[in-house]
Amino acid sequence: MPPPTALPPTVALNPRTVVYSVTGTKQLLDLVNIVYTDARGYPQTEFNVALPWSRMIVLNPGVQTVSVVATSISSRLDCSVLNAEGQTVVASANNALIATCTR
Repeated sequence: MPPPTALPPTVALNPRTVVYSVTGTKQLLDLVNIVYTDARGYPQTEFNVALPWSRMIVLNPGVQTVSVVATSISSRLDCSVLNAEGQTVVASANNALIATCTR
């Protein structure tokens, strides 16, 4: 009888991982800009992004704030922040010109 085959280990995300996400309907010629908190806790800005947009960040020890803010002139935006387990930390489904998800 052959020995049982070991299953490959599953990839576990760092528990300090967060996933920022922005969705919505981007209007033609509109600019969607996003400001999010990076691994060091500093704001980073991305200009004229395509939707849907997402970014995975592993926060440094001591960084407590998670934040993503999306702005536009005429688009309808929503945002969310997920933790390493895929659970929603904060979400906004207001379908508005400005979507803010901060904790």
